[in-house]
Amino acid sequence: MARPPLTRPPALPTGRRPSRRGEIPWALLLALLGVVVLFMLRRFLRLFFPMLFLLLVLAPLLWYLWRQYKYRDVWAVVPEYEKLVALLRRLRLSSYRAVVEASMKHLLAARDRAERFQEYLAQEPPHRLRERLRDLERQFKDTHDPEKRRFLEKTLADSRETLAHLDELQEFLRRYEDSKAVLAGHFKNTRLRLELDEMRFAEGIAYQSDEVDRLMTEIKAFDSMYETVDRRTGPRTTTAPAAAESDEAPAATAPPPPDRQAQ
Repeated sequence: MARPPLTRPPALPTGRRPSRRGEIPWALLLALLGVVVLFMLRRFLRLFFPMLFLLLVLAPLLWYLWRQYKYRDVWAVVPEYEKLVALLRRLRLSSYRAVVEASMKHLLAARDRAERFQEYLAQEPPHRLRERLRDLERQFKDTHDPEKRRFLEKTLADSRETLAHLDELQEFLRRYEDSKAVLAGHFKNTRLRLELDEMRFAEGIAYQSDEVDRLMTEIKAFDSMYETVDRRTGPRTTTAPAAAESDEAPAATAPPPPDRQAQ
């Protein structure tokens, strides 16, 4: 019986690397796309590079200078004001945020008035007017001419009235300087109180709504008061309004928990 021919045993399968033909090299494609875009826009970038560079540099610089100009002389208040406004915006307490922003706006208006008053007082220092007033009083005392005495008497009355108005301007400036520290303290205390109320509300502890409403009513009532400072220098008469909120700008007080919108 014939034996079957010998055959070679089948080869064992060898390990193959998985095919990568289905994968897309996104990083390489994006890099190539970026190179193509830069190559196509090379003339545009070369032409407008100085303008783009100036824009990138000047935009932050202009924003910085604008903030320096807007908040000049009130930087002691700005950090606490921005923290409180950011917190109220996050908690969506728009009514309380409006009160805080209004108080800051009134402080800035008082700052503008204070700058005008300082410029005016630099031109008409009160101590110089007091010296002139004492000199007029000596002349009035030593003069016996009736006509000259009447003239000096009227001049003395006008000088005393002008000095009284200059003293009012100085008092306004003093109260304005004090109001900055007071308002910064109000903003800080309000922020801390609001954060405390938020934590208490998260624990299920109720807050004093009547107290908050009472404080808000007092703020709005104080915010509606105004004061007028009249300035008279001899024959010239000018009037400059001075808001009372600049004396002690309206302070935001403890808002309710974040789930309650102030009415």
